[in-house]
Amino acid sequence: MEWVRRWSFTVTFISADRSPWGVKVYNTHLATVEAVRRWRERALANPDVENYRVEPVRDLDGDRPTHCPSGHDYHQGFSTIFGRHDWIVCPCGGHHLFKCDEDGCPTRWTPDPPLAVDCVSFDGV
Repeated sequence: MEWVRRWSFTVTFISADRSPWGVKVYNTHLATVEAVRRWRERALANPDVENYRVEPVRDLDGDRPTHCPSGHDYHQGFSTIFGRHDWIVCPCGGHHLFKCDEDGCPTRWTPDPPLAVDCVSFDGV
């Protein structure tokens, strides 16, 4: 997994019955500037749109790891109940923290996405 930059586009309609989604406020995340431009043009052209807002966001993108860096299977039964998975808050946005249950594994805890230079250091990582 990795953090990617996207844009949050929120459209507010005059009322829910005037919205194609049946809600007064609709939000989506867009991957390209071109997509933001298209949504903006549609919002400006639609008389039922009260306003719109665009904000940069960071989304986690990619598949969840299936094995620890030492090659042991994560058992695919991720659950905080069994202590195999956790979430760590970090200035970069955060990290999943995966625990390898294999006895003697040198990479017991693995953050995903990996810690960057500006990330906070965590116990066990």
